[in-house]
Amino acid sequence: MKPIILLLTAILTLLLSFNSIAQKTACQNFSISIETTIPTATLNNGVYEIYACPENSIYIKAIGNYSNNDISYHQNDTLVSFNWNDNIGTNFPTNNTFTIDNASSQVRLINLTATDTNNCISDNLIQIRIIITPSPVFYGSLQDTNDICIGDTTLLTANISAGNLNSPTFALYDTTYLPDGSGVTYSSSVHIFGNQNSSLQDTNLITFWAILEHSYMGDIQIKLSCPNGQYVSLKSYPGGSSTFLGEPIDNNSNQIPGVGYEYHWSAQGTETLLDTTTYTYSYVNLSGVSYTSHSYMPPSINYPSNSTATGSLPIVSYKPEDPMVNLIGCPINGNWTLDITDNMAIDNGFIFGWGINFGDSSVYNFQQIFNSQTWNNSDNIISNNGNTINVLLVDTGIYKFTNTVIDTFGCIFDTSIYAQALSLPKINLGNDTIICANMSIDLNSGPEAYSQLWSTNSTSATITIDSIEVGLNSTEISLQIIGDNGCQNNDTIIISFTDCTTINNAETKAKLLLYPNPSYGVFIITGQLNTDKNFQMQIYNSSAKIIVQKNIASANGFINRTIDLRGFAKGIYYLKLYNSEIDEMVKIIVE
Repeated sequence: MKPIILLLTAILTLLLSFNSIAQKTACQNFSISIETTIPTATLNNGVYEIYACPENSIYIKAIGNYSNNDISYHQNDTLVSFNWNDNIGTNFPTNNTFTIDNASSQVRLINLTATDTNNCISDNLIQIRIIITPSPVFYGSLQDTNDICIGDTTLLTANISAGNLNSPTFALYDTTYLPDGSGVTYSSSVHIFGNQNSSLQDTNLITFWAILEHSYMGDIQIKLSCPNGQYVSLKSYPGGSSTFLGEPIDNNSNQIPGVGYEYHWSAQGTETLLDTTTYTYSYVNLSGVSYTSHSYMPPSINYPSNSTATGSLPIVSYKPEDPMVNLIGCPINGNWTLDITDNMAIDNGFIFGWGINFGDSSVYNFQQIFNSQTWNNSDNIISNNGNTINVLLVDTGIYKFTNTVIDTFGCIFDTSIYAQALSLPKINLGNDTIICANMSIDLNSGPEAYSQLWSTNSTSATITIDSIEVGLNSTEISLQIIGDNGCQNNDTIIISFTDCTTINNAETKAKLLLYPNPSYGVFIITGQLNTDKNFQMQIYNSSAKIIVQKNIASANGFINRTIDLRGFAKGIYYLKLYNSEIDEMVKIIVE
């Protein structure tokens, strides 16, 4: 019986083994596709391209196509894990939607695959390129405040140039143990796609970087290869001896990560990892072991926040041991691979991430073009030439003028120019006046004049005008003043000198002047009486008929009164002034 039992057992074991193998290989082939994108994507050479505006949201929805569903197991979009892998190593949820909120200017490259509950991967890979357009650069008259004065005009200009679209970083982030041993290699690739140029023509802007720690740099060699196999050596073997990279845990049998430093290699680097410069630091590793004055290679950017290093702590930019031009002609699209090989036992290390940056956006042939440029409507704009406006500000205050541009992707950008209208200094020379030939008049520029210039070429605050130079004529005096805010104001006055008729009373010592006489109908009577009593004024025509009669009040004996006879015919009239102390009559002529 035992042989039969053993035979049955063997058969059962064999059947179970075949069943297990069948279960592992029973994938139900499926594919994935893009159902919806916001903004709408276009398909370009097999790559979905999405152009979005800054601060907008981006939404992508993928779906699975399960043509073999339920043959061995069930598949749907809820059970399948969607793997959104981007170029900067972002961790995304594994559902079938992808969202970016408040997007900033950048290039995002996404490789999308899906894995079902049987660990079977979708038959196809979807590649998505997202370009979030940069804000343009506005320049010209873009000061926060352009100060102009009320009544002045000024030109405001808003020139634009395309914004800078940063080149994408292609990166992988993962804490990975660098195997210790003879010739054991850590190999990792980043996949680049969607650029418009077929091959690399300029290596001056490329930077490679890796976040590393290792307790014996002499163990390792580091090489970076492009898709067609061309490569540069970042660190050759042997060389470097016991120099540390980062802050490692030496003799790390428990494989505990230390503190990684970020190292950069570029054509502009100042030294290789094997140059003779010696750097030392002191630190306490994450296991609590202290190191004093140990040789190490400094990072290329700031020391990590969890670093305990002390010393001079320099920053060093490195260059490859091979010329960077070795990579000219490399295909840009495809797998770029970093190989780190450990050639000796005992010491080991960790890599926390690595990547490539091409330095500019030219690999994507991106060009920002503006379809329109407009200014906001304003009554203060007196002319508009597209990017330049001429503005006139008539009241004090701050005015806002907004220039808006729209690019070919429909993205709207604007900038505002603020113009402050400053008040003019107050100036008042008074009304045009007529004075007697033997009189003078003082003109003053006023309290708000920081500086002044008269038409007489005087720069004094006060000038005196008399008939010595003018004679029995009129003169126009103009004044230009500048206030303490730099604004300018002007005023003009016409001063006429004329012979005056004198009305004297010897007894009361009253002395009045009547001018101009003759006139075109307007006379001024002014002067000082030796009394503060009011008096009567009568005007007679040539027929001795009273045509005007008024009571004239004096202020402490001073009178200044205008007599208007423009409504009467040309000719000779007689003006009589009288009260209990004065009784005078003079002849006046209306021309």
